[in-house]
Amino acid sequence: MLICFGDSNTWGANPLGGRHAESQRWSTLLANQLNMPVKAEGQPGRTLLASRPEFGVIPDRARWQKALRQHPAIIILALGINDLAAGASAEEASGALALYLEDHQALSPQSQLLVIAPAPLGQLTANWRALFGGKEAESHKLVSLWQRCCAARGVAMLDITPLLSPLADGLHWSVDDHQRIADAVGQLINPHGV
Repeated sequence: MLICFGDSNTWGANPLGGRHAESQRWSTLLANQLNMPVKAEGQPGRTLLASRPEFGVIPDRARWQKALRQHPAIIILALGINDLAAGASAEEASGALALYLEDHQALSPQSQLLVIAPAPLGQLTANWRALFGGKEAESHKLVSLWQRCCAARGVAMLDITPLLSPLADGLHWSVDDHQRIADAVGQLINPHGV
């Protein structure tokens, strides 16, 4: 089994409003490439650790641990940008990522893990600027911090920044972005674990 654990982009939020069709989401596209069942664990507003519940921005580490206890063949973690919306610094978000990687090692080390680093924020529309405003520069630190954190633990990481078209709302992926991300992840994942 493949588990994709993330936030609104894993859920399939459409930058133009609503939600992409299930068949267009990166998790479904990847599962089709790998020919394996997928459990898409995407939740809008999900963070690694920081919390801003009045805006629906909350962590869900217990759910991550529950996912790991299912011992999937492959688990992909795509979280972190919302921690900035909850007031965390990039360094604090990276520290939270380390806890999630430790959970993987403790609960399901045999599961192949890939971490997708959060892409920097783009030109935010008004509603997202109200939530993320002032964190644009901070968001540009995430990829290098993710690289360092993952490298220290021998975990594979993908920087999706070069794969993204200009984000219509500064935050969410287009249908074409989902396809490119699925293709890139598919090249990094070995469904047989060898």
